[in-house]
Amino acid sequence: MTVRLLKPYAQRPVGAIATFDASTEAGMIEAKQASADLTGGFEYFLPRPGMKLQVPQIAVGSLTLRPAEQAPAVLPEGQVLNVSGIAGTVGKVHRLDPTGGNTPLQSWTIGAGALAPIGGYAGEQRFLLTCSAGIIDATVQNGAATALQPRSGLLAAQLAAAPRNRLLVAPMGAETQTYVNFATFTWLMILQVDVPYDAARPILFNAAANDIPGLVCCAAAGVNAADKTGNTLTWVASTFAGAATGTQKAGAADRPSVTAPDFIPVAAVPRTDGGPGYLLYLRVCVPTGGTLTSSLSINTDLVQLNSLGSGMMYSNRAGGDFVSTGQAAYNPGASRGDSPIWGVELIVRGQAVSILNAGDSITRAQASAEFKSQNMFQVAAKRLSMTKASIPISNANCGWSGQKSIQYFARLSDLLAVVRPTMAVYAPFSPNDDPGTGTLTQPMVDGMRWRVSQFVDVCRAAQIIPVLWTGLPALKGWNVASDNRRKAFNAELLSLYGKVAVVTDFDAVLSDGASPAAIIAGMSDGTHPYDNAMKLLADRFETDVLAPALKLLS
Repeated sequence: MTVRLLKPYAQRPVGAIATFDASTEAGMIEAKQASADLTGGFEYFLPRPGMKLQVPQIAVGSLTLRPAEQAPAVLPEGQVLNVSGIAGTVGKVHRLDPTGGNTPLQSWTIGAGALAPIGGYAGEQRFLLTCSAGIIDATVQNGAATALQPRSGLLAAQLAAAPRNRLLVAPMGAETQTYVNFATFTWLMILQVDVPYDAARPILFNAAANDIPGLVCCAAAGVNAADKTGNTLTWVASTFAGAATGTQKAGAADRPSVTAPDFIPVAAVPRTDGGPGYLLYLRVCVPTGGTLTSSLSINTDLVQLNSLGSGMMYSNRAGGDFVSTGQAAYNPGASRGDSPIWGVELIVRGQAVSILNAGDSITRAQASAEFKSQNMFQVAAKRLSMTKASIPISNANCGWSGQKSIQYFARLSDLLAVVRPTMAVYAPFSPNDDPGTGTLTQPMVDGMRWRVSQFVDVCRAAQIIPVLWTGLPALKGWNVASDNRRKAFNAELLSLYGKVAVVTDFDAVLSDGASPAAIIAGMSDGTHPYDNAMKLLADRFETDVLAPALKLLS
Protein backbone atom coordinates (compact mmCIF):
# COMPACT_ATOMS: atom_id res chain seq x y z
CA MET A 1 0.00 0.00 0.00
CA THR A 2 1.13 3.57 -0.66
CA VAL A 3 -0.02 6.83 0.96
CA ARG A 4 0.17 10.57 0.35
CA LEU A 5 1.50 12.50 3.34
CA LEU A 6 -0.78 15.15 4.84
CA LYS A 7 1.88 16.14 7.36
CA PRO A 8 5.71 15.99 7.23
CA TYR A 9 7.00 12.56 8.25
CA ALA A 10 10.45 10.97 8.49
CA GLN A 11 12.23 13.73 6.50
CA ARG A 12 9.49 13.70 3.84
CA PRO A 13 7.41 16.83 3.11
CA VAL A 14 3.63 17.22 2.84
CA GLY A 15 2.37 15.72 -0.42
CA ALA A 16 5.13 13.16 -0.79
CA ILE A 17 4.02 9.69 -1.86
CA ALA A 18 5.60 7.07 0.39
CA THR A 19 5.33 3.38 1.19
CA PHE A 20 5.49 1.98 4.73
CA ASP A 21 4.37 -1.26 6.36
CA ALA A 22 0.60 -1.81 6.49
CA SER A 23 0.16 -1.12 10.22
CA THR A 24 2.12 2.14 10.03
CA GLU A 25 0.10 3.35 7.07
CA ALA A 26 -3.18 2.43 8.76
CA GLY A 27 -2.19 4.35 11.87
CA MET A 28 -1.13 7.38 9.84
CA ILE A 29 -4.42 7.40 7.92
CA GLU A 30 -6.41 7.10 11.15
CA ALA A 31 -4.41 9.99 12.66
CA LYS A 32 -4.97 12.01 9.48
CA GLN A 33 -1.24 12.18 8.87
CA ALA A 34 -1.65 10.52 5.49
CA SER A 35 -4.27 9.63 2.89
CA ALA A 36 -4.79 6.63 0.64
CA ASP A 37 -5.85 9.09 -2.08
CA LEU A 38 -2.67 9.75 -4.06
CA THR A 39 -4.17 12.57 -6.14
CA GLY A 40 -1.82 15.56 -6.19
CA GLY A 41 1.02 13.64 -4.61
CA PHE A 42 4.57 13.47 -5.92
CA GLU A 43 7.53 11.11 -5.75
CA TYR A 44 10.13 12.28 -3.24
CA PHE A 45 13.71 11.06 -2.84
CA LEU A 46 15.70 11.27 0.40
CA PRO A 47 19.17 12.71 -0.26
CA ARG A 48 22.10 10.41 0.49
CA PRO A 49 25.87 11.09 0.38
CA GLY A 50 27.68 10.55 -2.89
CA MET A 51 30.48 8.10 -3.40
CA LYS A 52 32.90 7.88 -0.49
CA LEU A 53 35.89 9.42 -2.23
CA GLN A 54 37.71 12.70 -2.21
CA VAL A 55 40.35 12.88 -4.90
CA PRO A 56 40.47 11.38 -8.40
CA GLN A 57 43.63 9.39 -7.83
CA ILE A 58 41.93 7.20 -5.20
CA ALA A 59 40.54 4.43 -7.42
CA VAL A 60 37.79 3.00 -5.21
CA GLY A 61 34.21 3.93 -4.53
CA SER A 62 30.65 2.66 -4.48
CA LEU A 63 27.22 3.62 -3.27
CA THR A 64 23.97 1.78 -2.58
CA LEU A 65 20.52 3.35 -2.86
CA ARG A 66 17.28 2.02 -1.42
CA PRO A 67 13.69 3.07 -2.21
CA ALA A 68 13.03 6.83 -2.10
CA GLU A 69 16.75 7.70 -1.95
CA GLN A 70 18.96 9.73 -4.28
CA ALA A 71 22.67 10.57 -4.39
CA PRO A 72 25.05 12.66 -6.50
CA ALA A 73 28.32 11.50 -8.03
CA VAL A 74 31.09 13.12 -10.03
CA LEU A 75 32.93 11.05 -12.62
CA PRO A 76 36.50 12.17 -13.41
CA GLU A 77 37.55 12.42 -17.04
CA GLY A 78 37.93 9.05 -18.75
CA GLN A 79 36.36 7.03 -15.92
CA VAL A 80 33.38 4.66 -16.24
CA LEU A 81 30.30 4.41 -14.01
CA ASN A 82 28.73 0.96 -13.54
CA VAL A 83 25.10 0.85 -12.34
CA SER A 84 22.93 -2.20 -11.57
CA GLY A 85 19.68 -3.08 -9.82
CA ILE A 86 18.21 -6.14 -8.13
CA ALA A 87 14.94 -7.74 -9.25
CA GLY A 88 12.08 -5.25 -9.03
CA THR A 89 14.32 -2.19 -9.13
CA VAL A 90 12.98 1.04 -10.62
CA GLY A 91 15.32 4.02 -10.84
CA LYS A 92 17.17 6.47 -13.03
CA VAL A 93 20.62 7.89 -13.54
CA HIS A 94 20.86 11.38 -15.00
CA ARG A 95 23.95 13.00 -16.50
CA LEU A 96 23.72 16.66 -15.46
CA ASP A 97 24.99 19.85 -17.02
CA PRO A 98 28.64 20.03 -15.86
CA THR A 99 28.39 23.81 -15.48
CA GLY A 100 25.86 23.47 -12.65
CA GLY A 101 22.18 23.04 -11.91
CA ASN A 102 20.07 19.90 -12.18
CA THR A 103 19.19 19.97 -15.89
CA PRO A 104 19.65 16.41 -17.25
CA LEU A 105 21.62 16.12 -20.49
CA GLN A 106 21.02 12.38 -20.72
CA SER A 107 19.08 9.79 -18.68
CA TRP A 108 19.07 6.00 -18.27
CA THR A 109 16.33 3.86 -16.72
CA ILE A 110 17.57 1.38 -14.11
CA GLY A 111 15.84 -1.98 -13.74
CA ALA A 112 16.90 -5.51 -12.86
CA GLY A 113 20.44 -6.25 -14.00
CA ALA A 114 23.29 -4.01 -15.09
CA LEU A 115 23.29 -1.04 -17.43
CA ALA A 116 25.94 -0.75 -20.08
CA PRO A 117 28.96 1.10 -18.61
CA ILE A 118 28.43 4.88 -18.63
CA GLY A 119 31.48 6.85 -19.78
CA GLY A 120 34.21 7.70 -20.21
CA TYR A 121 33.80 11.32 -21.17
CA ALA A 122 36.14 14.12 -22.05
CA GLY A 123 36.10 16.27 -18.95
CA GLU A 124 34.53 15.74 -15.53
CA GLN A 125 30.83 14.75 -15.49
CA ARG A 126 28.11 15.16 -12.85
CA PHE A 127 25.44 12.52 -12.22
CA LEU A 128 22.32 12.13 -10.08
CA LEU A 129 21.02 8.64 -9.23
CA THR A 130 17.47 8.05 -7.93
CA CYS A 131 15.84 4.87 -6.63
CA SER A 132 12.04 4.44 -6.61
CA ALA A 133 12.00 0.70 -5.80
CA GLY A 134 14.45 -2.13 -5.20
CA ILE A 135 18.16 -1.56 -4.57
CA ILE A 136 20.66 0.22 -6.84
CA ASP A 137 24.42 -0.31 -6.69
CA ALA A 138 26.87 2.03 -8.42
CA THR A 139 30.61 1.50 -8.73
CA VAL A 140 33.46 2.86 -10.81
CA GLN A 141 35.71 1.04 -13.24
CA ASN A 142 39.43 1.79 -13.46
CA GLY A 143 38.99 5.11 -11.69
CA ALA A 144 37.06 7.03 -9.09
CA ALA A 145 33.87 8.98 -8.63
CA THR A 146 33.94 11.79 -6.12
CA ALA A 147 31.24 13.42 -4.03
CA LEU A 148 30.06 16.82 -5.23
CA GLN A 149 31.94 18.75 -2.56
CA PRO A 150 35.65 18.65 -3.50
CA ARG A 151 37.75 16.46 -1.19
CA SER A 152 34.81 15.72 1.10
CA GLY A 153 33.51 12.30 0.11
CA LEU A 154 34.73 10.68 3.32
CA LEU A 155 33.40 13.66 5.26
CA ALA A 156 29.99 13.16 3.66
CA ALA A 157 29.88 9.49 4.54
CA GLN A 158 31.04 10.02 8.11
CA LEU A 159 28.78 13.01 8.62
CA ALA A 160 25.80 10.86 7.72
CA ALA A 161 26.56 8.59 10.69
CA ALA A 162 27.94 11.14 13.18
CA PRO A 163 25.87 12.87 15.88
CA ARG A 164 24.25 15.93 14.32
CA ASN A 165 21.95 17.11 17.10
CA ARG A 166 24.42 17.84 19.91
CA LEU A 167 26.28 20.89 21.13
CA LEU A 168 29.25 20.70 23.48
CA VAL A 169 29.99 23.89 25.41
CA ALA A 170 33.24 23.65 27.36
CA PRO A 171 34.37 27.08 28.55
CA MET A 172 36.63 25.96 31.37
CA GLY A 173 39.57 24.61 29.43
CA ALA A 174 41.09 21.27 30.33
CA GLU A 175 43.78 22.03 32.89
CA THR A 176 43.28 21.38 36.60
CA GLN A 177 43.85 23.16 39.88
CA THR A 178 44.05 21.82 43.43
CA TYR A 179 41.39 22.27 46.09
CA VAL A 180 41.99 20.23 49.22
CA ASN A 181 39.43 19.37 51.93
CA PHE A 182 36.91 22.03 51.05
CA ALA A 183 33.41 22.01 52.54
CA THR A 184 30.34 21.00 50.55
CA PHE A 185 29.87 23.36 47.61
CA THR A 186 27.28 23.79 44.88
CA TRP A 187 28.47 25.07 41.51
CA LEU A 188 26.11 27.02 39.28
CA MET A 189 26.61 27.54 35.56
CA ILE A 190 24.37 29.58 33.25
CA LEU A 191 24.64 29.11 29.49
CA GLN A 192 23.20 31.00 26.55
CA VAL A 193 22.35 28.70 23.62
CA ASP A 194 21.56 29.79 20.06
CA VAL A 195 18.89 27.17 19.35
CA PRO A 196 16.16 25.31 21.25
CA TYR A 197 17.26 22.25 23.22
CA ASP A 198 15.40 19.34 24.82
CA ALA A 199 17.95 17.88 27.24
CA ALA A 200 21.30 18.71 28.80
CA ARG A 201 23.87 17.34 31.20
CA PRO A 202 27.09 18.59 32.81
CA ILE A 203 30.41 16.88 32.05
CA LEU A 204 32.48 16.68 35.23
CA PHE A 205 36.21 16.35 35.89
CA ASN A 206 37.94 14.90 38.94
CA ALA A 207 41.72 14.91 39.24
CA ALA A 208 41.88 13.60 42.80
CA ALA A 209 43.36 10.19 43.46
CA ASN A 210 40.17 9.15 45.26
CA ASP A 211 36.57 8.49 44.22
CA ILE A 212 34.03 11.15 45.21
CA PRO A 213 30.61 9.56 45.87
CA GLY A 214 27.31 11.30 46.54
CA LEU A 215 27.40 13.59 43.51
CA VAL A 216 24.06 15.27 42.68
CA CYS A 217 23.07 17.77 40.00
CA CYS A 218 20.00 19.39 38.47
CA ALA A 219 18.92 21.70 35.65
CA ALA A 220 16.33 24.45 35.55
CA ALA A 221 13.06 24.14 33.69
CA GLY A 222 9.93 26.23 33.42
CA VAL A 223 9.21 29.82 32.48
CA ASN A 224 11.54 31.36 35.06
CA ALA A 225 14.50 29.90 33.21
CA ALA A 226 13.71 32.39 30.45
CA ASP A 227 14.98 35.33 32.51
CA LYS A 228 18.65 35.50 33.48
CA THR A 229 17.80 37.77 36.41
CA GLY A 230 15.06 35.47 37.73
CA ASN A 231 16.46 33.07 40.30
CA THR A 232 13.25 31.40 41.48
CA LEU A 233 13.57 28.34 39.31
CA THR A 234 11.94 24.96 38.92
CA TRP A 235 14.61 22.27 39.01
CA VAL A 236 14.76 18.79 37.52
CA ALA A 237 17.16 16.39 39.23
CA SER A 238 19.56 14.27 37.23
CA THR A 239 20.18 10.56 37.57
CA PHE A 240 23.35 8.54 37.15
CA ALA A 241 22.54 5.36 35.22
CA GLY A 242 19.13 5.62 36.86
CA ALA A 243 20.45 6.21 40.41
CA ALA A 244 19.83 9.41 42.35
CA THR A 245 23.54 10.02 43.04
CA GLY A 246 26.75 9.38 41.19
CA THR A 247 30.43 8.89 41.87
CA GLN A 248 33.29 10.79 40.32
CA LYS A 249 35.97 8.20 39.70
CA ALA A 250 39.52 8.81 40.83
CA GLY A 251 41.71 10.64 38.38
CA ALA A 252 45.17 12.12 38.18
CA ALA A 253 46.53 15.65 38.03
CA ASP A 254 47.36 15.33 34.33
CA ARG A 255 44.44 13.04 33.47
CA PRO A 256 41.23 13.92 35.31
CA SER A 257 38.46 11.35 35.21
CA VAL A 258 35.33 12.17 33.20
CA THR A 259 31.86 11.67 34.68
CA ALA A 260 28.44 12.60 33.32
CA PRO A 261 24.91 12.03 34.59
CA ASP A 262 22.09 10.88 32.36
CA PHE A 263 20.65 13.59 30.13
CA ILE A 264 18.24 15.81 32.08
CA PRO A 265 14.97 16.40 30.16
CA VAL A 266 14.67 20.18 30.35
CA ALA A 267 13.33 21.98 27.30
CA ALA A 268 14.31 25.48 26.22
CA VAL A 269 11.65 28.16 26.57
CA PRO A 270 11.59 31.56 24.84
CA ARG A 271 13.40 34.26 26.79
CA THR A 272 11.40 37.01 28.44
CA ASP A 273 14.30 39.32 29.31
CA GLY A 274 14.91 40.49 25.74
CA GLY A 275 18.16 38.56 25.35
CA PRO A 276 19.08 36.37 22.36
CA GLY A 277 18.79 32.61 22.19
CA TYR A 278 17.81 30.41 25.11
CA LEU A 279 19.09 30.04 28.67
CA LEU A 280 20.19 26.93 30.55
CA TYR A 281 20.81 26.73 34.30
CA LEU A 282 22.80 23.85 35.83
CA ARG A 283 23.78 23.07 39.41
CA VAL A 284 26.22 20.45 40.67
CA CYS A 285 26.86 19.64 44.33
CA VAL A 286 30.12 17.94 45.29
CA PRO A 287 30.06 16.57 48.85
CA THR A 288 32.65 17.36 51.48
CA GLY A 289 36.06 15.91 50.74
CA GLY A 290 39.40 16.54 49.14
CA THR A 291 39.44 16.86 45.38
CA LEU A 292 41.11 18.45 42.42
CA THR A 293 38.62 20.32 40.24
CA SER A 294 38.78 21.45 36.67
CA SER A 295 39.71 25.09 36.27
CA LEU A 296 39.97 27.75 33.64
CA SER A 297 43.05 27.68 31.50
CA ILE A 298 45.42 30.32 32.84
CA ASN A 299 45.17 32.14 29.50
CA THR A 300 41.38 32.32 29.46
CA ASP A 301 39.64 35.65 29.92
CA LEU A 302 36.49 35.08 31.98
CA VAL A 303 35.00 38.44 30.98
CA GLN A 304 35.51 37.55 27.32
CA LEU A 305 33.86 34.17 27.80
CA ASN A 306 30.87 35.75 29.52
CA SER A 307 30.40 38.16 26.61
CA LEU A 308 30.11 35.47 23.92
CA GLY A 309 26.79 35.35 22.07
CA SER A 310 26.55 31.64 22.75
CA GLY A 311 28.28 29.84 25.57
CA MET A 312 28.85 30.35 29.27
CA MET A 313 27.36 33.48 30.81
CA TYR A 314 28.05 32.80 34.47
CA SER A 315 29.91 30.34 36.69
CA ASN A 316 30.33 30.33 40.44
CA ARG A 317 29.97 28.31 43.62
CA ALA A 318 28.24 28.66 46.99
CA GLY A 319 28.71 26.82 50.26
CA GLY A 320 26.08 24.17 50.92
CA ASP A 321 23.87 21.77 49.01
CA PHE A 322 21.52 23.67 46.70
CA VAL A 323 20.62 20.58 44.68
CA SER A 324 19.19 17.79 46.88
CA THR A 325 18.05 20.29 49.53
CA GLY A 326 17.54 24.02 49.67
CA GLN A 327 17.00 24.69 45.97
CA ALA A 328 16.14 28.31 46.72
CA ALA A 329 17.93 31.13 45.01
CA TYR A 330 21.49 31.96 45.84
CA ASN A 331 23.73 34.66 44.44
CA PRO A 332 27.39 33.83 44.98
CA GLY A 333 28.54 37.04 43.31
CA ALA A 334 30.78 37.64 40.32
CA SER A 335 31.85 34.78 38.06
CA ARG A 336 34.84 32.66 38.97
CA GLY A 337 36.73 30.18 36.89
CA ASP A 338 37.21 27.04 38.95
CA SER A 339 34.52 24.41 38.62
CA PRO A 340 34.21 20.64 38.39
CA ILE A 341 31.90 21.33 35.43
CA TRP A 342 34.25 20.98 32.47
CA GLY A 343 31.46 21.41 29.95
CA VAL A 344 27.82 20.92 29.07
CA GLU A 345 26.42 18.56 26.42
CA LEU A 346 23.04 19.49 24.94
CA ILE A 347 20.55 17.70 22.69
CA VAL A 348 19.11 20.30 20.31
CA ARG A 349 16.00 20.10 18.13
CA GLY A 350 17.62 20.68 14.77
CA GLN A 351 20.97 19.98 13.18
CA ALA A 352 24.16 21.06 14.92
CA VAL A 353 27.91 20.58 14.61
CA SER A 354 29.99 20.03 17.73
CA ILE A 355 33.78 19.92 17.69
CA LEU A 356 36.12 18.59 20.37
CA ASN A 357 39.85 19.16 19.91
CA ALA A 358 42.80 17.89 21.91
CA GLY A 359 46.44 18.84 21.78
CA ASP A 360 49.21 20.69 23.57
CA SER A 361 49.78 24.42 24.17
CA ILE A 362 49.39 25.15 20.44
CA THR A 363 45.84 23.82 20.59
CA ARG A 364 45.29 25.69 23.85
CA ALA A 365 46.23 28.94 22.04
CA GLN A 366 48.95 29.82 24.53
CA ALA A 367 50.34 32.81 22.60
CA SER A 368 46.93 34.29 21.78
CA ALA A 369 46.09 37.70 23.21
CA GLU A 370 42.91 38.50 21.29
CA PHE A 371 41.25 35.09 21.47
CA LYS A 372 42.62 33.81 24.80
CA SER A 373 41.86 30.08 24.91
CA GLN A 374 39.55 30.32 21.91
CA ASN A 375 41.82 28.56 19.43
CA MET A 376 41.74 28.34 15.63
CA PHE A 377 38.90 25.83 15.74
CA GLN A 378 36.87 28.09 18.02
CA VAL A 379 37.54 31.10 15.77
CA ALA A 380 36.23 29.19 12.75
CA ALA A 381 33.26 27.83 14.68
CA LYS A 382 32.22 31.27 15.93
CA ARG A 383 32.60 32.71 12.44
CA LEU A 384 30.36 30.10 10.76
CA SER A 385 27.88 29.26 13.52
CA MET A 386 24.26 30.04 12.50
CA THR A 387 25.36 31.28 9.04
CA LYS A 388 24.18 28.25 7.04
CA ALA A 389 20.59 27.03 7.51
CA SER A 390 20.79 28.36 11.11
CA ILE A 391 23.06 25.45 12.08
CA PRO A 392 24.91 26.15 15.36
CA ILE A 393 28.53 25.11 15.80
CA SER A 394 30.25 24.59 19.14
CA ASN A 395 33.90 23.95 19.92
CA ALA A 396 35.41 22.44 23.06
CA ASN A 397 39.10 23.27 23.53
CA CYS A 398 41.03 20.54 25.35
CA GLY A 399 44.53 21.84 24.74
CA TRP A 400 46.90 21.31 27.67
CA SER A 401 50.25 23.09 27.85
CA GLY A 402 53.27 20.86 28.18
CA GLN A 403 51.51 17.57 27.50
CA LYS A 404 52.92 15.04 25.07
CA SER A 405 50.75 13.39 22.45
CA ILE A 406 50.50 10.21 24.52
CA GLN A 407 49.03 12.27 27.38
CA TYR A 408 46.47 14.32 25.49
CA PHE A 409 45.47 11.30 23.41
CA ALA A 410 44.64 9.47 26.65
CA ARG A 411 42.53 12.43 27.84
CA LEU A 412 40.76 12.61 24.49
CA SER A 413 39.98 8.89 24.63
CA ASP A 414 38.47 9.35 28.10
CA LEU A 415 36.27 12.18 26.87
CA LEU A 416 35.11 10.35 23.74
CA ALA A 417 34.00 7.45 25.93
CA VAL A 418 31.48 9.84 27.53
CA VAL A 419 30.55 12.58 25.03
CA ARG A 420 29.68 12.29 21.33
CA PRO A 421 30.70 15.35 19.33
CA THR A 422 30.18 15.48 15.58
CA MET A 423 33.93 15.56 15.02
CA ALA A 424 37.09 15.18 17.08
CA VAL A 425 40.19 17.12 16.04
CA TYR A 426 43.47 15.56 17.11
CA ALA A 427 46.99 17.00 16.85
CA PRO A 428 49.08 13.95 15.82
CA PHE A 429 52.38 15.83 16.08
CA SER A 430 53.59 17.55 19.24
CA PRO A 431 56.97 19.24 19.78
CA ASN A 432 56.61 18.12 23.41
CA ASP A 433 57.29 14.53 22.35
CA ASP A 434 60.94 15.60 22.08
CA PRO A 435 61.92 15.97 25.76
CA GLY A 436 64.35 18.82 25.15
CA THR A 437 66.99 16.74 23.39
CA GLY A 438 66.94 18.82 20.22
CA THR A 439 66.54 15.66 18.17
CA LEU A 440 63.27 14.28 16.84
CA THR A 441 63.91 10.55 16.59
CA GLN A 442 62.14 7.99 14.43
CA PRO A 443 60.80 6.11 17.50
CA MET A 444 59.10 9.35 18.57
CA VAL A 445 57.43 9.62 15.17
CA ASP A 446 56.49 5.93 15.26
CA GLY A 447 54.67 6.55 18.54
CA MET A 448 52.78 9.47 17.01
CA ARG A 449 51.79 7.30 14.04
CA TRP A 450 50.52 4.55 16.32
CA ARG A 451 48.35 7.02 18.24
CA VAL A 452 46.83 8.26 14.98
CA SER A 453 45.69 4.70 14.28
CA GLN A 454 44.26 4.43 17.78
CA PHE A 455 42.49 7.79 17.39
CA VAL A 456 40.86 6.72 14.13
CA ASP A 457 39.71 3.45 15.73
CA VAL A 458 38.20 5.29 18.72
CA CYS A 459 36.33 7.65 16.41
CA ARG A 460 35.15 4.85 14.13
CA ALA A 461 33.72 2.92 17.09
CA ALA A 462 31.81 6.00 18.30
CA GLN A 463 30.82 7.13 14.77
CA ILE A 464 32.65 10.43 15.28
CA ILE A 465 34.41 12.14 12.37
CA PRO A 466 38.22 12.00 12.89
CA VAL A 467 40.05 15.17 11.87
CA LEU A 468 43.85 15.46 11.80
CA TRP A 469 46.15 18.40 11.14
CA THR A 470 49.73 18.58 10.00
CA GLY A 471 52.36 19.48 12.60
CA LEU A 472 53.97 22.92 12.67
CA PRO A 473 57.68 23.73 12.95
CA ALA A 474 58.80 24.40 16.50
CA LEU A 475 61.48 26.41 18.24
CA LYS A 476 63.43 23.31 19.29
CA GLY A 477 66.73 23.76 17.50
CA TRP A 478 66.14 20.66 15.42
CA ASN A 479 68.60 19.75 12.74
CA VAL A 480 67.63 19.08 9.13
CA ALA A 481 67.23 15.33 9.71
CA SER A 482 64.85 15.90 12.63
CA ASP A 483 62.70 18.36 10.72
CA ASN A 484 62.67 16.05 7.71
CA ARG A 485 61.06 13.44 9.95
CA ARG A 486 58.34 15.97 10.83
CA LYS A 487 57.79 16.73 7.15
CA ALA A 488 57.66 13.04 6.25
CA PHE A 489 55.12 12.42 9.00
CA ASN A 490 53.00 15.31 7.68
CA ALA A 491 53.10 13.72 4.23
CA GLU A 492 51.85 10.47 5.75
CA LEU A 493 48.98 12.35 7.40
CA LEU A 494 47.99 14.00 4.13
CA SER A 495 47.97 10.59 2.44
CA LEU A 496 45.23 9.54 4.87
CA TYR A 497 42.90 12.22 3.47
CA GLY A 498 39.92 10.46 1.97
CA LYS A 499 40.90 7.04 3.28
CA VAL A 500 40.37 7.06 7.04
CA ALA A 501 40.24 10.70 8.17
CA VAL A 502 39.75 14.30 7.15
CA VAL A 503 43.04 16.22 7.18
CA THR A 504 43.71 19.96 7.24
CA ASP A 505 47.18 21.16 6.28
CA PHE A 506 48.23 23.79 8.84
CA ASP A 507 51.92 23.32 8.03
CA ALA A 508 51.31 24.61 4.49
CA VAL A 509 49.83 27.79 5.99
CA LEU A 510 52.55 28.74 8.48
CA SER A 511 55.79 26.98 7.49
CA ASP A 512 58.46 29.13 5.81
CA GLY A 513 59.57 26.16 3.70
CA ALA A 514 63.18 26.29 4.85
CA SER A 515 65.28 23.31 5.89
CA PRO A 516 64.94 23.03 8.81
CA ALA A 517 61.67 24.96 8.65
CA ALA A 518 60.34 27.61 11.00
CA ILE A 519 57.01 29.35 11.35
CA ILE A 520 56.79 32.44 9.12
CA ALA A 521 58.32 35.47 10.83
CA GLY A 522 55.90 37.55 12.88
CA MET A 523 53.37 34.74 13.17
CA SER A 524 54.43 33.11 16.45
CA ASP A 525 56.74 33.11 19.43
CA GLY A 526 58.62 30.38 17.56
CA THR A 527 56.22 27.59 18.48
CA HIS A 528 52.81 29.04 19.41
CA PRO A 529 50.78 30.92 16.75
CA TYR A 530 49.89 34.56 17.39
CA ASP A 531 46.43 35.97 16.68
CA ASN A 532 47.24 36.79 13.04
CA ALA A 533 48.32 33.18 12.49
CA MET A 534 45.31 31.90 14.42
CA LYS A 535 43.03 33.59 11.90
CA LEU A 536 44.90 31.99 8.98
CA LEU A 537 44.62 28.56 10.57
CA ALA A 538 40.91 29.19 11.17
CA ASP A 539 40.55 30.05 7.48
CA ARG A 540 42.19 26.75 6.51
CA PHE A 541 40.07 24.69 8.93
CA GLU A 542 36.96 26.43 7.63
CA THR A 543 37.89 25.65 4.01
CA ASP A 544 38.96 22.03 4.57
CA VAL A 545 36.43 20.92 7.17
CA LEU A 546 33.68 23.22 8.42
CA ALA A 547 32.45 24.80 5.18
CA PRO A 548 32.13 21.41 3.40
CA ALA A 549 30.33 19.98 6.44
CA LEU A 550 27.85 22.85 6.51
CA LYS A 551 27.27 22.56 2.78
CA LEU A 552 26.45 18.88 3.17
CA LEU A 553 24.08 19.59 6.07
CA SER A 554 22.32 22.54 4.50
